[in-house]
Amino acid sequence: MSNMFLFFASLLVLHMDMNSIRMRRDAIVDHLREASSMGYNAVLWEVEDKIKWETCPECVHPEAFSKREFREILAEAESLGLEPIPLMQTFAHAEYILSHEKYRPWREVDANPTCYCVSKLEVREFQKRFLFEYLDLFGPSVKNFHLGADEAHAFGTCPACVKRDKFELFMEHLDGLASVLRERGIRPGIWCDMMLTGKLSDAQIDAQVNKFPKYLTAWYWDYYYGSEEKNLSYWAGRIDHLTENGFSVIFAPATASWGDSPFLPMYGKHSDNVAAAAELTRRKNLHGLCVTSWSVHLSPKRLQYPLWELAAQRYLAPGDSVEKDFSAILVRRLGTDDIQMMKDITSWFPSLIPFDSRFGTCAAKWARPIAGTAKDGIERYRREEPDYVPPLPCEIEANFASVRKALSKMETKSSDLRMAPFISGARLAIRHAETIADELGGKVPVRFPEEESRRFFGIEQSASSAALSSSLVWMPLAGEGGKFAETASVNQKGR
Repeated sequence: MSNMFLFFASLLVLHMDMNSIRMRRDAIVDHLREASSMGYNAVLWEVEDKIKWETCPECVHPEAFSKREFREILAEAESLGLEPIPLMQTFAHAEYILSHEKYRPWREVDANPTCYCVSKLEVREFQKRFLFEYLDLFGPSVKNFHLGADEAHAFGTCPACVKRDKFELFMEHLDGLASVLRERGIRPGIWCDMMLTGKLSDAQIDAQVNKFPKYLTAWYWDYYYGSEEKNLSYWAGRIDHLTENGFSVIFAPATASWGDSPFLPMYGKHSDNVAAAAELTRRKNLHGLCVTSWSVHLSPKRLQYPLWELAAQRYLAPGDSVEKDFSAILVRRLGTDDIQMMKDITSWFPSLIPFDSRFGTCAAKWARPIAGTAKDGIERYRREEPDYVPPLPCEIEANFASVRKALSKMETKSSDLRMAPFISGARLAIRHAETIADELGGKVPVRFPEEESRRFFGIEQSASSAALSSSLVWMPLAGEGGKFAETASVNQKGR
């Protein structure tokens, strides 16, 4: 598919998230080339600490790209017709900065290194300097700029902020940054959840939305729309409150999000989500579609290529049905038209969420490694979900029967190299589930497949990042005896 299929001047954006992993340069370039060939015309760059920033050198990742290296990547993207859209965190998701002692006084809540206290003048001055550095790095091609602003749950709660009207404080901070962009002819945008927050009536939501200035692009994220898990977001179904009140909207589904295995994205949920989002974006003639892919869930982006292409196909030039389009994509990319096999092989079950890699990954981002067992994971989860009933070992085994069956079908195609990453991911997902079942059943894990998972994550990550990712997957099951030297060494360097 090429850009010739674009049917109106809109954005088809691929989210390149570098938050939790350090991708190899060659992998990033491969992703860009694939995206361009599918018809994408923009990239949302969430680079976080993976650039050697001068504004906050203490926060730079040990393997961060130099600005020269990253400009070469941006030049490659521009040659492929991909508009750069930088994303800079302005309220929450700031743990890569606030986890450092130097910036600890800037936290909204001392125990939580994710949210800025924007009442502090020094925070505003810091972010404005950072914004200028972003603009210098990304250069004159920037037409749109994403200011984050999602999931700022702690916002407005410190002793200073709580005295202010929340919305006035929010817009005071945001407008100070947005004005820098607007003076340069750059359109600012934010995620939608802070615009649509609260269990309010339709009239109340309209009133709230209209407090926001129309110069903002609303990036409407919903990773369940169109799937069996629809309406899990409290703003689900509220996109009309944005469009009918005059906002430019970009719909953002996902190909890697909450609930995924660290090894494989859920093809069933994500294919339904991106296809439905693409259809709605076409029907409502929205400003664009942004396919998000969150690296905190670790599965290589290469495994998401068929999902990326499905989103592009259904947006730019949809065929008679989603099933026919997806089957044709799978044949071309994987040598199979068995959609059900792909859905089964990538199954992951929310009942196992307490044990997945997110505990370790989030801990590493905060420089607070967590070790524990499956049972410890249950207790942590129960503190947030008191009614949670953990699965029995036999239930875990039963849940993965379909994965084993799909793996057997895949292994008959093992000579096709296109299938190799999926086979590796499925084997590791099964091993992960088996380890959980064993631990819940009272068995002590003898060995973790760290070497295998390092090779798997190494499909796109640097060697040290792949080692860290592997450690984080197995750390929650390691107990007090779990020793992961790579994790410790990276954390000591400031992660």
